[in-house]
Amino acid sequence: MLTDRLNRLVELGVIRTVPYQEPGHRVRNEYRMTRKGVGLLPLMMALMQWGDEHVNAGNAPVALFDKTTGERVKLELRTDSGHVEPNEIIPRELDAR
Repeated sequence: MLTDRLNRLVELGVIRTVPYQEPGHRVRNEYRMTRKGVGLLPLMMALMQWGDEHVNAGNAPVALFDKTTGERVKLELRTDSGHVEPNEIIPRELDAR
């Protein structure tokens, strides 16, 4: 089932396969996100954070970190000026341009 799902994501262009081989082992495929897949990253991170809080009771089994700085990566809603208040978000129709 997992193979079918990974193959479907490759078909859709969300991920691509890159062959790699560890010394003494057979060649395997590594799955890397494409530009299309990176567009889904905020969604995947939101689901991960939601699951950590509401399913795992705040005990995250995995966390994401910046490779260069080592800082933890998290997803936030923020306006251009830095305001963060989810209860103040409203939908507004955009002007036709």
